[in-house]
Amino acid sequence: MSRIVPERLIRISYPYTALAVARYADIDVLGHVNNIAIAVLFEEARVSFLRSILGSEVLFRKGNRILTARTSIDYLREVAYPGEYQVGVAIGTVGRSSARLISALFDRDSCAAVSENVLVHVTDTGPGHWSCDDRTALSCSECAFGAPR
Repeated sequence: MSRIVPERLIRISYPYTALAVARYADIDVLGHVNNIAIAVLFEEARVSFLRSILGSEVLFRKGNRILTARTSIDYLREVAYPGEYQVGVAIGTVGRSSARLISALFDRDSCAAVSENVLVHVTDTGPGHWSCDDRTALSCSECAFGAPR
């Protein structure tokens, strides 16, 4: 497991929070939310976050796509079922054609998992740069990790 910066384990470090609810089908034989289901909870929160800052039309526009190039998840403890969870999401860094998003899943007030995603912008002809508007939206100080809420 990689070394995790302590601030990543604190809910208020994330400017965006999404409610996540596990389904009965998401539990393992011990009654805990399974790792694949946790990955899906992260994905749903990430897409919701991106829709809130870029808009649905940017995420789904023809000829320009945002793809996940890398995903990592550190599972820190078991996630109890049933329950409602909070997934915090923030922008880590933004490059010319990629962005790094960081997330954490909170079960009650305890961090149960952290995730990092590298997203890349591609066009019909291959890798592409963010538009000025997209880059500005992704780089907004309110979306950055540790931004004041």
